[in-house]
Amino acid sequence: MPLFHFHLRDCQSRILDPDGVDLQDLCEAEAYATQVARELMRNADSGRRFWQIDVCDADGTFVRAVPFATVDPTLDHLRPSLRRMADSLYAGRARIADTMVRLFGFAMASPTGWTTRPAEFSIGSKKVVQSTAPRAR
Repeated sequence: MPLFHFHLRDCQSRILDPDGVDLQDLCEAEAYATQVARELMRNADSGRRFWQIDVCDADGTFVRAVPFATVDPTLDHLRPSLRRMADSLYAGRARIADTMVRLFGFAMASPTGWTTRPAEFSIGSKKVVQSTAPRAR
């Protein structure tokens, strides 16, 4: 079974999945990432809509992204065209913040606050390590 890693990005930092999960294929990996994103969105504020899970293969190659905005049930009432627009806006804002972190070492403040130091915590039975982006010189 192929090994997949699920890295969490919150516009200011990246929480790495060093262990990964053995899954059947990319389709199952995307379903797993979607399930984790839904679980993390449950009872969360709207600031998490900017978060994203990056699915990477065993070699660390990026293969798929699962933006949290696309699984946020509080946006389900929108007409399909508005929902696509909202998903696109959240994804664009996340790309801007990610670029700012890469270039300057910081990003815009979000409703969830700033991430300023590396940390470890658990999601389910997995221990994850937060890694902040290096400051560009």
